Amino acid sequence: MVIRKHISLEKKEVDKIEPFLVKHNGNFSAAMRDIINKVLDQKIALTHSNEIMIFDSSIANLLLAKACGIIPEKEILHELADPSLFYSVSKTLDYFNIKFKELGWDVELNIRCDSDTNPTTAVLTIKNRNYQLLDLSARILSLFLSVEKRLGIEKVYRRSSSIELMYKLRGCEEIALSDLKQHLGTMQDLCHEIEKHPNFWQKIAKKYRDNNYKIVAVHKNTFEELLANETPVGEIGIELIAKRPIKDIPHREFLNILKEVHETSRIVENIDIEGDTVNVYHSYRNPKAIETVKNLFLNQFKANGQTYTATSTRNLIIFRHIPKMGIKTAEIIENLKKSGSNFDNQLIEVITFISTLRYVTKTTKSLHSYGYTMGKQVFKVYEKEHDIDRWDLKTFKEVFTLADSKIKRLSEWKSLDKNSGCYTIKECSLVQIGGEFNINVCQLMRGFFRGAIEYAFNNHAEMKVTKQVTHDDDMCEVCIHTNPLIRITRSN
Repeated sequence: MVIRKHISLEKKEVDKIEPFLVKHNGNFSAAMRDIINKVLDQKIALTHSNEIMIFDSSIANLLLAKACGIIPEKEILHELADPSLFYSVSKTLDYFNIKFKELGWDVELNIRCDSDTNPTTAVLTIKNRNYQLLDLSARILSLFLSVEKRLGIEKVYRRSSSIELMYKLRGCEEIALSDLKQHLGTMQDLCHEIEKHPNFWQKIAKKYRDNNYKIVAVHKNTFEELLANETPVGEIGIELIAKRPIKDIPHREFLNILKEVHETSRIVENIDIEGDTVNVYHSYRNPKAIETVKNLFLNQFKANGQTYTATSTRNLIIFRHIPKMGIKTAEIIENLKKSGSNFDNQLIEVITFISTLRYVTKTTKSLHSYGYTMGKQVFKVYEKEHDIDRWDLKTFKEVFTLADSKIKRLSEWKSLDKNSGCYTIKECSLVQIGGEFNINVCQLMRGFFRGAIEYAFNNHAEMKVTKQVTHDDDMCEVCIHTNPLIRITRSN
């Protein structure tokens, strides 16, 4: 049945349909039918589809914003496209390009990969001026690559109107999906928990809001220790994030997790990490409470295998890291202080100087001369304190063995004859700083030994180095021969 209607068009509207008139040889009715069919196919048909919902742009943008950071369910892939397409990356991308165009998203997709069916690497570029659509497209395409190709996201580069994602083959789908959640699904776990326990989280949110977030959340085991008037370690929260025992967490990673745990639990206000120094800001007023917080952190540092000192001010606790070298030197100095002798005081100066060498990153040859001067001074003080009027190899050996025992260095003397012997250092903890050999300390202690020899025998001793750790030997050894006919006279 043909229905005839009269319509009125202005010239500018007739000009717009000119291509259709040419196509149909000037047949106006045929041109109008063609236009109607094309419009119906691309736009109006969407409103009559059970699979499509049309939203006003403001409502659509609101829904897109609320869904940001949430990964679609895997089942949505099979609802969006025929699974038979998924064997080919290029065909899947072509399908989504057409699909998004039909939906009016104006999204442009482009992918580069080393294989169309079994890629090991890929780079996906998505362009669109609407950032919310850009992000949603990235999540949908990344879901396809994770589930169907086991490609996990390596890096994401975001720009105002485009996003580039780099992918790499993972061992299984779960790892690839974990990468997807890490980079594009920041709200995934939170929304999942709220969906499972909506009433609980509504009450929690209200409680935090009503109390202006002045609520502390700690693990039940930690709270139990506090109830028992004990200072807890509180390692559970840290280990749950790191997924390993606290003692096995690398220290730098441990500090970052420590900051996250204590700030989100609201135990403290803020934590600043400056190198090896940790500044903890709090709002506690009770001195006992502040002391408990301080000890809580010290316990956690200790559980991680590190030692820190703590200094408290009104609303700040400053924790300073003591390297293992520093711990050893501190113990040695404390032991030396107990005697009060001038000789031990001189050794304290040597050890104190050694403790500063952990900050010297470059090899400094001048340290040998510093050590030389120190060695002469230490033996001069010992000579005066013990009224030694003449040095021989036996006396020198006794004094140096005493010095080694005080600075916790394992050494041994072997006599070749009355005036000759070999001095061996089997273990020197002082040269180990942070678990690594420190050449600067080694330079200093070599100079110290030579300075002591020079003071005692005034160039009348021959030295021959036979072994050095720096030359890949397992110990250091030097052999000495002194001239027994020379008597050293000191001037007062």
